[in-house]
Amino acid sequence: MKKNPTSSFNSPTPFKSLSPKLELSSPKLKGTLERLYPKNTALMLADAYMKAMSSGGAIEIDFTREEGVSFNPLPARVALIQLNEAKLDDPETLKTNILHSIDRPKSDPSIVRLFHWFDRARHAHLADKSKRGELMEKLLTESEEHLAEALKSASSLVGKIELWQTRAQRFIL
Repeated sequence: MKKNPTSSFNSPTPFKSLSPKLELSSPKLKGTLERLYPKNTALMLADAYMKAMSSGGAIEIDFTREEGVSFNPLPARVALIQLNEAKLDDPETLKTNILHSIDRPKSDPSIVRLFHWFDRARHAHLADKSKRGELMEKLLTESEEHLAEALKSASSLVGKIELWQTRAQRFIL
């Protein structure tokens, strides 16, 4: 996987032809795609995003969003975790990552599952209070597998995962 900022995909000038729906639902992802990739690659990734959004990929697993609250949808959040936090800009991995939000197959690469687990862990505090403890325990149990993947493929996430583990342990106790 290629790492930012020395990406061979850097585009010298932004362009305006990505989906207006992407700009409305995640202006940050739109800007990031325009900045990192040539037009044809950014359009391919924007298409994957729109497919995820139109196929139920934005449905939250553990909580319900309040009506009218502004937020970044799941496909955008996991894409931004990969690009901005893990600093991995391989477009095929990013496409798989975005589309993983539709059905979450276990056959997807472990790095993709890491990004989705990390987003889920970050949002566990939003789960219904009656289910939150059980969810935190489950995520904490899964965290070692994902920490191992981060050590191997996304070292910039290691400290963030360890911090989450510490906070989750305090929550459960």
